[in-house]
Amino acid sequence: MNIKMLKAAVAGLVLSVSGFANAGLIDFNSMSEGVYSGNPDFTVTAYGGPESDASLTPIIREYASSTYLCNSTDITDSGCNYPTESIIDFDFNIGIDYLSVNVYWAGDSGSISINSYDFDGNILESFGYQPGNATYNFNSVADIYSIQTNSGVGTSSNWWYGINSIDYTASASVPEPSTLAIFALGFIGLVSRRFKTK
Repeated sequence: MNIKMLKAAVAGLVLSVSGFANAGLIDFNSMSEGVYSGNPDFTVTAYGGPESDASLTPIIREYASSTYLCNSTDITDSGCNYPTESIIDFDFNIGIDYLSVNVYWAGDSGSISINSYDFDGNILESFGYQPGNATYNFNSVADIYSIQTNSGVGTSSNWWYGINSIDYTASASVPEPSTLAIFALGFIGLVSRRFKTK
């Protein structure tokens, strides 16, 4: 066996193991206006406000030369206008190790909260109001399965907020023992073949 085969085997092993983690940066400022319901890793909904007849899918809108995922769900609105929903909820299909959310709070601090939740719906981390463009970093020990921004105004429609971006890193899946065993046996076979030929 030549050294090229050994290098190829090691490279294949490294690539296969490194492919288990997902990561994503969703920059709403680079997107076109319209409804946004998520991507293959998560779904997004909005609720908790006066728009009972709305689609409850948040809207990407431009406001003051920036584009946000707004808590407005009315596609007939222009800009991030009223009425609005209180909550934008990101539900992940995968466990998340690290998550960063940048939010522009356009109104009063009120009872604003942004929370991360585990698979069973238990709060992992919670933050309150930070003025202007605020970045919230979540890095809990347990996997994050949901993130929820809440203006705290309930059925009132007195102000809006927008999410600039969300950045996340999915938990690395551990390969099954049988997969690792197959790689180990293949590697042992290649090495033993090398010694047999000498």
